[in-house]
Amino acid sequence: MSVFNAPRANVVASWFTAIAVLLMLAACSGVGIVATADPYEKLAQAKHLESAGRISRARQVAADAAAEFEEKGDLKGLSQAYRQIAFLIQVYGEDTILAGDGGSGPAELSTERADASTAYLEKAVAIEEQLGNDGILTSLHYSVGVNYALSARPAQACAAFDRSLAAYREAKRRQPGREATLPPGFATFEELIGQAKQEAGCL
Repeated sequence: MSVFNAPRANVVASWFTAIAVLLMLAACSGVGIVATADPYEKLAQAKHLESAGRISRARQVAADAAAEFEEKGDLKGLSQAYRQIAFLIQVYGEDTILAGDGGSGPAELSTERADASTAYLEKAVAIEEQLGNDGILTSLHYSVGVNYALSARPAQACAAFDRSLAAYREAKRRQPGREATLPPGFATFEELIGQAKQEAGCL
């Protein structure tokens, strides 16, 4: 199985599934938005908006949630908001209305778009390092690697994939029974990382 040459409809989704990213909440077709002071509810609303194709509005609501998490000092929520915004940028770019292939994931990214997504991922990395959440760091570093790989920067991509593997091994050391969710065709996370690095051009 090729990580980067998978069918376009499965590209980004398969990467995020493989590392058990918490961004991929159950999709819902609802469009209406109810005013709420709960930033976690706002993140859920952003997912509803994404599902309905209202991408610009989804980013705005997620950004509002991030601002509220920051004001409250809720690092867990702030990291989640940053990850959600990064995902929206990675998959949809600056699109305001969902169209075409359904925002299933790009076959390549412009440097500007990749860096915009990565900027939010790195903010989340700083938080999760502070919180010591190696499982989430595994996902974050992998996602950074994907951004670099899709924007044709193999050295940076492979460094990020190496950080992902290091975080995974630390998570396993702390919780030996914990396993990553892998896509079909991969028996271990090490195998997934190896394939990603090969496809990125660093092996």
